[in-house]
Amino acid sequence: LEDDEACIHSLVHTELMNTIESSKTCQQLVHRSSKPESDTCVDGGSTSKLRQMYLLSTRAEQLNMHETSKHLLRLCAKDLCDNGESTIFVKEEIITTLGAIHRKLLELASLVEETRGIFSDVDTAVKKHHKRSNNDISSSSSEVKMCYSSEELDWFTIEAYNRGLSLLFLSDLDNAKTFLEVALNLLPFCGKEVQSHGTELSMAYSRTTETRGYLTGSMHPLSTSANAMIGLFGSR
Repeated sequence: LEDDEACIHSLVHTELMNTIESSKTCQQLVHRSSKPESDTCVDGGSTSKLRQMYLLSTRAEQLNMHETSKHLLRLCAKDLCDNGESTIFVKEEIITTLGAIHRKLLELASLVEETRGIFSDVDTAVKKHHKRSNNDISSSSSEVKMCYSSEELDWFTIEAYNRGLSLLFLSDLDNAKTFLEVALNLLPFCGKEVQSHGTELSMAYSRTTETRGYLTGSMHPLSTSANAMIGLFGSR
């Protein structure tokens, strides 16, 4: 019926999620899609369930059911994080990653609270992988890269910093502190180019403890390249 509100209610408050685990149900729901993605819905436990949730989120987005799409994507991301996985095999030679899902959620987010939650999820995922490394620095890096690529870690760090900096200029110190804290937490796992801006990140974070709602020094957004500046709502 393409009813976004009713679908969200069913996902949250009824047994609809259990029904989604059925391969036959997934094929019926995704069949109307213009892409032949329903062929990938096969029986096979948690992997199949993840694939089905991702396909249904894509279908929901095609129908402009954005809240339903976001809810299903969040479930996909949570399942990947809980199981220490990073990829969903959508169909032959086509995969999506945990990083891609979180970036898609950022694209769909319309509120600061939503984006804050997504970055907190990224931070949590990295911490989980880091903890599994048994405090070995070399294996820690390897584990983290299994959940996000080095490019994704750079992107999330820069994006968190830029959003935090923008909120700092807007005097939203509480939210700014959250974003900047995430950026600092991710920084040790980034490439050398991003790590070279550690002082700037630390300075910005320290400003969130000031009572003034304006900046007293010169601070600028970061970019991975001269022509790829990322702003507060520049993730699209």
